[in-house]
Amino acid sequence: KEKGRIYTAEASKIDGNGHGTHCAGIIGGIDASVPLGIARGLVEKGLLKIVPIKVLTNQGSGSFTWVANAIKDVNLEATTLIQQGWGVVYSFSLGGTAPNGIPEVNAVLKQAQDMGIFIAAASGNTGSDGVNAPGNAPSARAVAALERLNETNARRSSYSTMGPEVFCAAPGSNVLSTYLNGTLRELSGTSMATPHVAGVAAILFACNPGANGDQVAAHISKYSIDLPPTGRDKETG
Repeated sequence: KEKGRIYTAEASKIDGNGHGTHCAGIIGGIDASVPLGIARGLVEKGLLKIVPIKVLTNQGSGSFTWVANAIKDVNLEATTLIQQGWGVVYSFSLGGTAPNGIPEVNAVLKQAQDMGIFIAAASGNTGSDGVNAPGNAPSARAVAALERLNETNARRSSYSTMGPEVFCAAPGSNVLSTYLNGTLRELSGTSMATPHVAGVAAILFACNPGANGDQVAAHISKYSIDLPPTGRDKETG
């Protein structure tokens, strides 16, 4: 939390909405009674740091100017972390309609990609074509949401936005994670799918020191399970 930043002009960096807390718990939450945190093993070993960057208000609204300014500043922080040997992952459980992306956001995300950062971003919850920004940025890996059918099968959640930018899909429906005031809650959305992929990326960085974000993405592509239809598709990547 000491490295956390706020761009919303609110008085506190603390999450007053619950959405960000839920996403962070999907990556690194630990609870003795229920399984949380896809990368909690890294947390337990001191190999994972989650840095909250607040670009949405407690009401859940924001601007892409805030997002661009945040990325620009955090890129500088990430430079130091990478020099220290850390792998860096950006996880964007947010989005807005912008068919061609947001130029100022795309530019700073390209800087991040060139630095070796893995960028996961929600595809959106429209249930139709048209991946949201920043998920449609050329440097981002847009994540679709899955719903569970049974122990071994899943399909795209009906709300999950589709498009050629979709990189992969991950669990997004009825996901249990941390929430406000020490509680747990189930939420659904591509916002929940995105930190699953961010957590996987963190694990891959930890297992492959010196890897960059593009190499992590290539590994995920190689070993992901292909859901119907066969081959790359706009629904689950």
